[in-house]
Amino acid sequence: MRTFKSGLGDARGSGGGGFRGRASAIAFAVLLGVTGGSPARAQGVSDTVLKLTNQALNTDLAKTFQRNRAKQKLAFADSLCRRGCNPEATGSLELLRGIIRAYEGKKDESREAFAFALEADPAIDLPSRHADGAPGALWDEVSATDEEAPVLAPPPREPAPPVEKKKPKAPPEDREPDDDASGLPIELRAAAQVSGYSDTDSVDVINPGLLIGVEDPVNGWGVNASFLVDVVSAASPDIVATASPGWVDIRFAPAIGGHVKIDDVDLSINGSYSQESDHRGITAGVGVAVDTMNKQVTPSIAYSFGYDTAGRNGTPFDVYALNLQRHGLVGGVTIVLDKATILVPGATVVFEAGRQEKPYRYLPIFDPNTPLEPGESIDSVNEKRLDGRMEERLPDLRLRGALSALLAHRTGSVTIRVSERLYADNWGQLGTTTDVTVPWDVTKRVRIWPHLRVHAQTAVDFWQLGYTAVSNRGAAGGASLNLPQYRTGDREMGPMVGVTGGGGVRVALGERTPALSFTGDVIYTRWLRHLYRTERLGGFGVLTLEVETR
Repeated sequence: MRTFKSGLGDARGSGGGGFRGRASAIAFAVLLGVTGGSPARAQGVSDTVLKLTNQALNTDLAKTFQRNRAKQKLAFADSLCRRGCNPEATGSLELLRGIIRAYEGKKDESREAFAFALEADPAIDLPSRHADGAPGALWDEVSATDEEAPVLAPPPREPAPPVEKKKPKAPPEDREPDDDASGLPIELRAAAQVSGYSDTDSVDVINPGLLIGVEDPVNGWGVNASFLVDVVSAASPDIVATASPGWVDIRFAPAIGGHVKIDDVDLSINGSYSQESDHRGITAGVGVAVDTMNKQVTPSIAYSFGYDTAGRNGTPFDVYALNLQRHGLVGGVTIVLDKATILVPGATVVFEAGRQEKPYRYLPIFDPNTPLEPGESIDSVNEKRLDGRMEERLPDLRLRGALSALLAHRTGSVTIRVSERLYADNWGQLGTTTDVTVPWDVTKRVRIWPHLRVHAQTAVDFWQLGYTAVSNRGAAGGASLNLPQYRTGDREMGPMVGVTGGGGVRVALGERTPALSFTGDVIYTRWLRHLYRTERLGGFGVLTLEVETR
């Protein structure tokens, strides 16, 4: 049984879920070790804030197109200082805020921030690299000591938590390192999920999984890992028609990945493995994304390689195996149209070489003059078919291609996501898939969404309702059947339409996490020209528990 699919999948496409940033429980223990409220913890927070603001002032703001990264570090440092910062860290934070506001043309906010910076740390000064232009002019206004120069008194603020008397500022190389500070920016994310599927073809799947990872938003790196288990039972018409019993199989699928951001370039790498009793597969990939135009345009490209080996249960792979290798290339670009709208066009090309037929699939053979109708029953097929049966046989080379586009727009508390995907391959199959999801934030902690997906596809060139064979009689009186070169019983290669509808809900039990979400869909498929069955009704559900901490 070959259940491992490429990212492109068949003409219907394939949906998936997951989240970015996963890692080991060691990082979780480290994070738990820094959640106390000791003086060392407070000093660690201040040192981390100083590190963030210095990076933003000396590196990010040195280039205009990295200003958004400086703003991200400002927001993160601001959240840390709510736990209490010393005057030096508070002054540096407000100085960064004032410089950013000055570059943005927000003069009043810049003056206010500069005033707070001087109030917290009278010894603070504007870095020379920002002394020219708007930041320098506004700083001079606020820091002027001449009686005739305007001095902006800072408006009242909530009193800061008491801190020890400020010590003389030590140069960075003389400051003692604080172990707590290094762990503060790290985000740990974990999710446990259980999904299930069942349909009228007697196919049942239960799929528990664990996903965990670590992300450092400040330094721009992350690692992730997942482990999924598929328990599948089936008794499809294709198997029953050949007098074979149903089966149960278990698939194990570990995966790992990571990324690192160097300036505006994000490099990623990933790998996965799949193991069943009669199949194994391995996939590895690399990717790169580049932020351009102040992060308003982010092109990306990724390459993946996969190698699958399919066999028969109980038979060693060195005795019988069908090998398939896959090369995939995915390109796209994320375009920020405005503050509420993004557009993501993309293209996918997959080249497959090797044996793609299913080891257990055998097809009935018919005389050319035998009339057949879609949906013929098993008994009817057995009455009409010729003696014997033939294995499925597919071309050894397949080139798949797809063009896609995603448009997402946020209006109020509602986001509208619409995607379209057009598919074609060198086997003559064409497909189109339209997907619409509308997430709605009912409250700060509750989100619901309806979901609708419509798919239609044509058949591959060699598709037939029933494959026929002509008898060839030899001179000695023997007979043989002239079989078609390519033949398949895979309904996913025939003409079909499908509609999926459902929705989901996500409830945050804390400010952000833990969160519990459930997604459920009803899937209706109509096969337009196929034996045994012409329709299928199925259901798919996913229950997920997410936890995030830093």
